[in-house]
Amino acid sequence: MPKSGWYLLVPAAFFFILNLSLAGTVPAVVLAAGHFTLLVLLFLFFRTVELNRVLPLVVATVSGLLFVYGILQKTLLFPRYLEWIQEGTDEFSRTIAIRIQSGRIFAIFTLPTLYAIVCAVLIIYILHFLIRKNGMARLGWAMLLLAGVINLLLTQSFGGVIYLAAGTLAYLFFCGILTPRVLAPALMAIFLFLFVITGLRFSEAQRLDPARLRLSNWQQATRLVTQNPWFGIGLGNYASEVSTVTQPNEARSIYAHNALLQEVAETGLLFNLFLIMLLWRYRRRLRPVSVRLSAPHLAVLVVLAIYNLIDIGVYFFAAGFLLIIALSQVYRRHTAPATRLLLPILPLAAMLLATAISRDALQEGRILFSRQQSPQAADAFSTSLKWNPWNAAAHLGAAQVHMLNHHLDAAANAASRALEIQPGAPYGHFLLSHVRLDQERFQDALYHAERAVQRRPDHVPYARWKQSLEAIFNHEKTDGSN
Repeated sequence: MPKSGWYLLVPAAFFFILNLSLAGTVPAVVLAAGHFTLLVLLFLFFRTVELNRVLPLVVATVSGLLFVYGILQKTLLFPRYLEWIQEGTDEFSRTIAIRIQSGRIFAIFTLPTLYAIVCAVLIIYILHFLIRKNGMARLGWAMLLLAGVINLLLTQSFGGVIYLAAGTLAYLFFCGILTPRVLAPALMAIFLFLFVITGLRFSEAQRLDPARLRLSNWQQATRLVTQNPWFGIGLGNYASEVSTVTQPNEARSIYAHNALLQEVAETGLLFNLFLIMLLWRYRRRLRPVSVRLSAPHLAVLVVLAIYNLIDIGVYFFAAGFLLIIALSQVYRRHTAPATRLLLPILPLAAMLLATAISRDALQEGRILFSRQQSPQAADAFSTSLKWNPWNAAAHLGAAQVHMLNHHLDAAANAASRALEIQPGAPYGHFLLSHVRLDQERFQDALYHAERAVQRRPDHVPYARWKQSLEAIFNHEKTDGSN
């Protein structure tokens, strides 16, 4: 294999253009491609950096901040959030309110399950340093370990127990200290965590909700793969397409809850065959560090492998970054740091940061709109669009504000712009249908109502709205004939 990798730009460009042509949402392809490209570049960069020297300081700092914030979120912030969010006026706000009422902490992350995997990874590293330290340092690591376990329990994540159990046992195995004497208390602690989580979420555990959700989502992802086996539906477009294959009796999610299934559904079998061939040839350059020296990193890889099997794993940047850190140290390359890679890394990181800021402003705008604070909501949506002009949800939020203020032309323009970015968005068609009705453009209103039902046939409000428009349209035709 040639030392230079420039020749790979040809197939990479081909698959990128192919995904752009297939995707219903082009910006999603660009963002997803930037996300995965950044992860690959970070792996190549961190391979050349000795992280083990700074890892204790980084783990202690990040763990301390996250774990303290997680406990404060549960005890102080959740009650204040519930007072601030006006439940019942907006679907997004109701979702946030229900999540907060469940008591499942998520710290600075978007989901409790994502925070659970972060906690599990940090706990493994903390356990590693705890075993190897003495004196007051060991006491400090023990306090961090206790805080980490408390945070993991407060996420109320069944997956969190699985991650921690698998990671702990894998770490003890790789260290060579997994004896019956150690195994017994480890299993007792694991089952204790499982019983506590089951008690906290007994009704869901009794109905097997987590298992049912994943089985349904795996079936939906499989249908997308069988419909578009070779080329997929376009990278990053799973969320916008999965509703077309979701049956009424199935659990609904915008994720496949399996990273590999979602990736195959998006990119197709042809790209994955090329990727397997590339990795097969590249493996010769990967020389792993000894098992004993890389035991905590290997345990983290075991945890993240499980996470990618029961969730979308590397699609979340936090999980992908943890994977890159562990993988880069397992396959450490003893050379000077590859600082030249910072040139493409920095703009990609800036792009993803801008997207994250846009998403945060969007959420703020949704909550403000639900509290009937329209001017502030409009400012938040405008801020979101400044950071990411292709944020379709922010355009729809702006359209809602314009509708409330009876600015129908502005509302129509905003909703139309959202549909240009994401043509299959059912709520975009639903909202534009309302605008067209207020503009007395009945045929356009009915068209967009039909499109909304086509994308979400099981959504009752869309179906009822379409029926209402059909009744109005038929009444107009009857009056016209008379």
